[in-house]
Amino acid sequence: MCLLQRRGTTIFVVYVDDGLVLDTKEARFSTFVKELRDIVLKVDDQGHPADYVGVNINNDNKGHYHFSQVALIDAIIEDVGLTRSHKVKQVPANVSQQLHAFPESPTFQGTFNYRLVVGKLNYLAQTTRPDICTATHMSAKFSHDHRKEHGEAIVWLVMYLKNTQHIGLSFKPDPSKGFENYCDTDFSWNWNRLFAHNDPVLLPNLDQDGLFSMLDVRSFGHLKSKGRRPYQLQRQNTLPCPSLSGI
Repeated sequence: MCLLQRRGTTIFVVYVDDGLVLDTKEARFSTFVKELRDIVLKVDDQGHPADYVGVNINNDNKGHYHFSQVALIDAIIEDVGLTRSHKVKQVPANVSQQLHAFPESPTFQGTFNYRLVVGKLNYLAQTTRPDICTATHMSAKFSHDHRKEHGEAIVWLVMYLKNTQHIGLSFKPDPSKGFENYCDTDFSWNWNRLFAHNDPVLLPNLDQDGLFSMLDVRSFGHLKSKGRRPYQLQRQNTLPCPSLSGI
């Protein structure tokens, strides 16, 4: 990675074939990009840094952070060929039809790359659109042998995205809370044997530095004398959550 500075105002961060330009004046930024293109460099303006990783992040005056992927949805709509279409759907899938192999149906002959679109849909579903997870998963099951009905299901789903393009995830960080983790392993099947033989059984723990360490379950041997079962044990560590990074 290289960090370059010009005239004390423009900062250019380069990593392999990606770059980030920072400046306090829009005009200087535009001039810098033009100069790069003038020396026969192919430069694509990917927009504001908030969209740089493919997820637009913004906050409102109530402390909510909103995550959306409008640009990715635009790309999916274009891939499927629905950019100029006005047809939309209210739900992500046709609930009256269950997707299966359809071995007797003709092979999908659509104009878009089925696997490419499924890949983009999967990234979208896992990042900011959990509402399309089920529909995306059902379509992805037939990526190796997609038929006419599977292609129609993709088109239906993309019509739904066209109607809900600006929907995403919304969070409101709570500084009073932090990361919590609990031991959920049940040793009831050999609880007595465990401590009778003093076997070293290790359980995961998140320490105060945010690093995973291991706890020897023998350190909780005093619980045995109180007749408590291990699955009742709750070990909690709380880390400060001053910002979005605490989600």
